[in-house]
Amino acid sequence: MYNCSSANSHTLLGDHVPHRDLIEVVLEALPEEFNAVFVYVNSKFELISLDELESQFLTQESRNERFMKVVFNEPTSISHTKT
Repeated sequence: MYNCSSANSHTLLGDHVPHRDLIEVVLEALPEEFNAVFVYVNSKFELISLDELESQFLTQESRNERFMKVVFNEPTSISHTKT
C-alpha cells in the first residue's frame, strides 16, 4: 500500500509535488479493490488531505480483509444432478 509519509519525504528532499497531482497519481495507481476510495475521493467537493486519504485506504483494506475471510470461511455446497 502507498505510504503517505513518503510524500512528505519527497518534499524534504526538495522534490515538490503539488498536492492535487500527488492525490491523482495515487488514485490512478489503485488496484480495483480500492474503487470505493476512488469514488469517495472524486465525489468530494474539496481536495482530500493525505491523512484522510490514508485513513480511507486503511478502512477499505480492513473491509476487504473481512470480506475475504467471510468468502473463504463459508461452506460450499456442490449440487450433483443426474443427466
